[in-house]
Amino acid sequence: MGNINYNGMHDPLISIIIPIYNSEKYLRKCIDSVISQTFNDWEMILIDDGSTDNSGSICNEYASDSRVIIKHAQNGGVSKARNMGLRLAKGDYVTFMDSDDWLEPNAFEIYNRAIVSTPPQPITPDIIKVGYYQDYGNGQSEQVTIPKPKYLYDTTEMLVATDESRYFGFLWDELIKRSVIGSICFDEDISWCEDHLFSLQVFSACKSMALLPDVLYHYCIHSEESLSNVRDPQMILDVANKVYDLKHASFRLTNKAAKMADNSYFNSVGVSINVLYKQKRYPDRKRFHCLNIDNLRKVGPNKRIKIFFSKNEPYIWIDIRVQFERICSRIKRSFFKDHNRGKPINHR
Repeated sequence: MGNINYNGMHDPLISIIIPIYNSEKYLRKCIDSVISQTFNDWEMILIDDGSTDNSGSICNEYASDSRVIIKHAQNGGVSKARNMGLRLAKGDYVTFMDSDDWLEPNAFEIYNRAIVSTPPQPITPDIIKVGYYQDYGNGQSEQVTIPKPKYLYDTTEMLVATDESRYFGFLWDELIKRSVIGSICFDEDISWCEDHLFSLQVFSACKSMALLPDVLYHYCIHSEESLSNVRDPQMILDVANKVYDLKHASFRLTNKAAKMADNSYFNSVGVSINVLYKQKRYPDRKRFHCLNIDNLRKVGPNKRIKIFFSKNEPYIWIDIRVQFERICSRIKRSFFKDHNRGKPINHR
């Protein structure tokens, strides 16, 4: 049960924050999946982020439920909408949903069970993570479970346990203690992987995490969603730089964790190049010169990079042989200088 507020009423145990933008096709199913929860000690905060369809009207249909808080705002992006929700949240724990996703009906009941009965130490977890279903628009679904359910009490262990899996960086598969979030907020200047950056900051502040075997969330992937919708390759690298620096500044990285941080950064470089390629910018040789890949210098002094084009997209291949300083200078200077499809660009 939540705390007693100034009106003598109990604050809810769980606050669910849902940013909404033009989701009329999926919104009712999302909201109804919260309304129908078997555990009822919650509040739902709907932030209509300037929708131009009927999403705002759909939100208003639920105004008679005292557990539902509705805010209509000018469009400011998902990070700004989530920050508004955080300022309104009164629950002991906070979770986030995307407006086109939905929950299993016993999700909050399982969360509550983990809160009130936490072995092996008498401490409630700061973060609870669960598995999820990855639902595709064609009716197919893939189940993503946590392979080793456990309780963790070390931030580096938490980072490794989640960073090497398919359940890190998401907000919708976890319940977070509000006191741990504190003043942490979403970076309103970015609109890609903002949840990843927020999760990292929360991880660095928490002291305990419960990884549960239950699969409770339905993450829906629609045909209109794709990497090509990310328009700014520099933003991808800017986020990657922040994530890389935060991992090294806020965590005591083991060799394994440090290697994973390096690999994650290389992956982001690949994603950025992929976006350029998908947008047909690769013939413009000056584009890659503008990308900030300075963190590549931090990753290691003795690596070799090959960037080559396959039939559909570019790939990065990394090997540990030659001076990395030479690579960093050449990759900026000549990445698009030689872009023969299917032929490796080999920086030696």
